[in-house]
Amino acid sequence: MMKKYKDRLVLVHLKDRVAGSPVNYAPQEEQHIVELGKGSIPWPKLLAQARAQGVKLALLDQDETTLPVFESMKVDFDYLKSVKLG
Repeated sequence: MMKKYKDRLVLVHLKDRVAGSPVNYAPQEEQHIVELGKGSIPWPKLLAQARAQGVKLALLDQDETTLPVFESMKVDFDYLKSVKLG
């Protein structure tokens, strides 16, 4: 999808989820959002593609997880710093 709409893609929305969790927008009883790198989204591949296409902005969307919000954001930030983009 990123390649298909490359002329329209200006930013990426970062959010990770547990493998096999629902992909709809209805509220879920169980927690299915996790910190970046702990879920099923292949971030290194997607971020490398975004960079190759010239995307310069990323929006981190961290819903409630099992960690306190600032700990959760630190996990996300540390993960993003560790990603090798090629």
